[in-house]
Amino acid sequence: LLLEATGVELGSRGRNGAHVLLFLDELPAMKSYAERFTFRGVAPGPHRLRAELRRADGAAFDPPVTAQVEFRVTESTLDLPR
Repeated sequence: LLLEATGVELGSRGRNGAHVLLFLDELPAMKSYAERFTFRGVAPGPHRLRAELRRADGAAFDPPVTAQVEFRVTESTLDLPR
């Protein structure tokens, strides 16, 4: 999922500061100040991920800056250490 915006600084508390709220399925939102984020331990099956860019104070942009993707996790075929 790629969410692009210009004129903001992730993690900054200044006038152009911003963070991203990540919503995976029905789980509570995860706040991220990083340019990349990885969810670990996502169960096999269909999922929906939604991302929303927010101002440093938590307020939404007007219009909202969002992206969404639906995806499916399959069983891993990797040999994991025991």
